[in-house]
Amino acid sequence: MKNKKLKFQISNIQDLSLVVIFVAIIILFWGLDSNFLNLVNIKNNLLTIAVIGIISVPMTMLLISGGVDISVGAMMGFASSLCALFMSKNTDMVISVMLTLIICSLIGLINGLIVTKIKVNAFIETIAMLSILKGIGLVLTSQKGQTATFSGSIGIENKSFGFLGMGSVLGLPLQIIFLIIFFIIGYVVLNHTQFGRKIYASGASEKVAVLSGINVDRTRISLFVVTSFSAAFGGIILASQFMAGHPRIGTGFEMLILTAVILGGTAFTGGIGTIRGVLLGILIIGTLRYGMDIIGIGEYYKQMANGAILLIAVGLAQLKGRSILKS
Repeated sequence: MKNKKLKFQISNIQDLSLVVIFVAIIILFWGLDSNFLNLVNIKNNLLTIAVIGIISVPMTMLLISGGVDISVGAMMGFASSLCALFMSKNTDMVISVMLTLIICSLIGLINGLIVTKIKVNAFIETIAMLSILKGIGLVLTSQKGQTATFSGSIGIENKSFGFLGMGSVLGLPLQIIFLIIFFIIGYVVLNHTQFGRKIYASGASEKVAVLSGINVDRTRISLFVVTSFSAAFGGIILASQFMAGHPRIGTGFEMLILTAVILGGTAFTGGIGTIRGVLLGILIIGTLRYGMDIIGIGEYYKQMANGAILLIAVGLAQLKGRSILKS
């Protein structure tokens, strides 16, 4: 009971710290550019974090359960390439999207089975899958006769497809609507369902969870499937924005997602994490990157900043874990 109370207190302190950091970043860029907080920039900022946020929700659940998926960026590229390939063969747009999501979910199932049944380390297994998916994506986009809108891509001619990544409903971009839906579902699942309790129990102590009658393998496999599904969905959204599929369209997203999730308080070792914290982590990462774009700081510096934030987030997570253990 005392341990749970301490976890709650530390979580609240960390969330408050993230809010302070978020506000400080806003004030900094607002001081550098007085237009930073206009509605257009706020909307654009939310659009930059939408795909990251969509994938971060299931990634948070997977990390809490004791797993991890490093292949999400490659999955995004693979999904965008596969969906574009289907449509280039005159397959119906809806069917192309559904087939892509199903195939990518099956790859997530394979990830989960290899990790849980063969007992391959999740980090190593998904790095291997990352290479496999990148290779397959390059093969798909290297076929002769494809219409390329930019080097190594498969162009998409169906203009209706652009609505998925660039459309709006009642003035609200569809991407932001998807982001809100994913966060609501994630919050409800983790906080108000039996499956959510299984996720926390699986990551906190696998042996105790098994003795309590929880099928840890099934829980993790389900989360690998959902994570791959969300990564594929994110890749399809990006393909819709570019109107093309490209195997490298999600390059670097895995690090942005992991940084946001860990910064939000999710323990890499499992058992700890909240959707609220991850939302704050995503807002910080997105606002920092968008602010750097606004004032003209290049991509190299953004990568340096992201790496520094990841190191800080991991360090804070270690200190948080030690505090709980000492209690």
